[in-house]
Amino acid sequence: MSAYEYKEPKLVRVKVENIQQLTPRVRLYVDEDYLSRLIKDIQRYGIQQPPVLKYMGDGKYSPIDGWHRIEAAKRLGIKEIDAYVYYSEVDPLIEGFRRNIFQKTLDPISIAYGIRELVNRGLSWKQIEESTGFSEKHCRRYLKLLQLPKEVQDKIGRGEIAPFGKEVAKYLKGQNVPSKPKKPSNGVRCPICGCFPEKGKGKWIWICENHLEIYDLTMKWLTTGDYKTLMSSISLNAETQETTPASISLLQFISTINPH
Repeated sequence: MSAYEYKEPKLVRVKVENIQQLTPRVRLYVDEDYLSRLIKDIQRYGIQQPPVLKYMGDGKYSPIDGWHRIEAAKRLGIKEIDAYVYYSEVDPLIEGFRRNIFQKTLDPISIAYGIRELVNRGLSWKQIEESTGFSEKHCRRYLKLLQLPKEVQDKIGRGEIAPFGKEVAKYLKGQNVPSKPKKPSNGVRCPICGCFPEKGKGKWIWICENHLEIYDLTMKWLTTGDYKTLMSSISLNAETQETTPASISLLQFISTINPH
């Protein structure tokens, strides 16, 4: 037995302004690049495949399949479009999820949320497999993605991270991702800030790139008479401010050779 009684939709002419998202959206992430290309294509050839809608009453329709086509029509100012409309008691989420799954157009996070919604509605794994083509094992693999932090889910949804790669596996195991950058093999810290400079950048690797100017100025100061005069005036048992070296000497020197 299928998850719901299937009845064919009817092809009708619908006003675009009457199409609103009144049922759960199957696709969670909008592909703006694809939408831009679709808008240009519709401008030249029109909407080739009518979207699928659910009639909600009072002249209103909710998208089941074809969200990008409907959004493109709205942005282009199209008044009416052809659409396949369900007037029966079809479940918009189940039907929309089924269509998008078989079209292979959904991102992994949208698939995961769709599967969870089907489970929450009380569908058996057999019914879910009939609607999606996914085995229980495959569905549970997707459901694990919902354990990830929201920012990681968003990256997967936008296609920035592979859903079942090593990076996601580390998150699921409770490890931090991305991992901390490895320090240079020489293990020497920058003497200016104490950090490990990024490998291949800076002076001899161990001076941070943005500290090179300070480093060069310091080296010049160390070779001047000002440095020798200061060192000779230092008392090892200094009790007054006058006998302690002040950083102003270095700052004064730097200002003379680099007034900006």
